[in-house]
Amino acid sequence: LETDQPSIVEAGEGESEAGALALRVGAIADFAFAQDGDGTQFEDGHILLSGLMSDEFVLSTTPPTEQEIDQRRVFDNNSTLFDMFHNLHRARAAAEGAAVALREQRAEPDADPFIGEMLSLAGFTYILFGESFCSGVPFTHLEGEEIVYGAPQTTDEMFQTAVARFDAALAEPGTVEEESQEIANLASVGKARALLNRGLFA
Repeated sequence: LETDQPSIVEAGEGESEAGALALRVGAIADFAFAQDGDGTQFEDGHILLSGLMSDEFVLSTTPPTEQEIDQRRVFDNNSTLFDMFHNLHRARAAAEGAAVALREQRAEPDADPFIGEMLSLAGFTYILFGESFCSGVPFTHLEGEEIVYGAPQTTDEMFQTAVARFDAALAEPGTVEEESQEIANLASVGKARALLNRGLFA
């Protein structure tokens, strides 16, 4: 039997408008996974682990790696924390890559609110890195098929990068459209949070 699969992007169709839209959906999923985890004890998200570290949550469950975070005595081989770090990077790279793909592949990119949405999600990943990890987080990106390793950023540099992503989102023509107010609000709130983290209260 042959069935119609309208939501499937076939191999070889990645560099197309459908492929760019699929990257957007994937980036949203990656961000949600990094933030929320998978709802089990096997893949914890940023919400749970940052809550354990800060005592927002009172008691961890049985895995030793969660207990280390809860007790603030994390060893360098903590797989739970490594997974969260890796998932945040994957979400960041997916959002930035989707923004580029949407700009290149959409028929009318200047009317597309999704570009600002992706830049905003990327901005939030930099905020989460800056709020949750010490200075010295490196940020790698792709140039074509080549991996470019970034220099470690200080905490303030991470927040500066977040502000730059939110500014880029707010500068997108598709973000300022009346029907894109939710995206503009997302970027504005994210920028405000990054500026607050930098101590720029005014």
